[in-house]
Amino acid sequence: MEFYTLETIPDTNKQVRVMWDPNDWEYDEPSEHHHFMRDRQIHGIGEDGSEWTMGITINPEAGDWNEEIPAELTRGESSYTGKLTMIDNKKKYLKRYWDENGKVSQLMGDVYPVSVKEYFDKMLGEYPNIDPKKGPHWLEREDLHKNPKIRLLSILDKIPSEKIEKTKGPKTEFIRVPEIINGEEKIVTIPTEYGLIVNLLKTNNYTWENEIRPNGIGFDKKNDIVTSLLKRLF
Repeated sequence: MEFYTLETIPDTNKQVRVMWDPNDWEYDEPSEHHHFMRDRQIHGIGEDGSEWTMGITINPEAGDWNEEIPAELTRGESSYTGKLTMIDNKKKYLKRYWDENGKVSQLMGDVYPVSVKEYFDKMLGEYPNIDPKKGPHWLEREDLHKNPKIRLLSILDKIPSEKIEKTKGPKTEFIRVPEIINGEEKIVTIPTEYGLIVNLLKTNNYTWENEIRPNGIGFDKKNDIVTSLLKRLF
């Protein structure tokens, strides 16, 4: 998982945001001072194209790491001319669907190449932010997740077959319907309003009341479903 830091260009007061990948290393050796840890030198890319290295000690199993050797500039600005890849949120989340067997599928083409500058602009927004959760890409994804169906798609990779029915009844959670996917008619699985509520409630999602409650579903209806679920459990 990438992380970001603010680094100072040597012999200047200028700072640059740098992206690091703990899994892109120059060497990998057992740590002399930390049990079960590895010493690595990882690579970083500045948003101005500069290239960096940093020494870290990492636990490959858990992903925990500590900085051991401060970041060092290895090549100056505009030295990196490659492309980075990003996920197109709208293609990834708006195009996803459950197939007729209840398995999540999605169309190809949700990953695309961008320049280093465009990557930082989309991931982090304006300087000096280095927290991706405050950046445009993350916020766009969160906004899409306010749609109940998209939220459920991000949680349920597979719908149990016993929950999928051919016709809709009062307690039906999912049904199969024909839908045009990329110009071709396919049988897909969609949640009913009842199915959305029941399955989202099971996730114990704290944003239910303010963000992802389906339109037209009042608080009394939610209480009825909670009561019903509790009766089933106990």
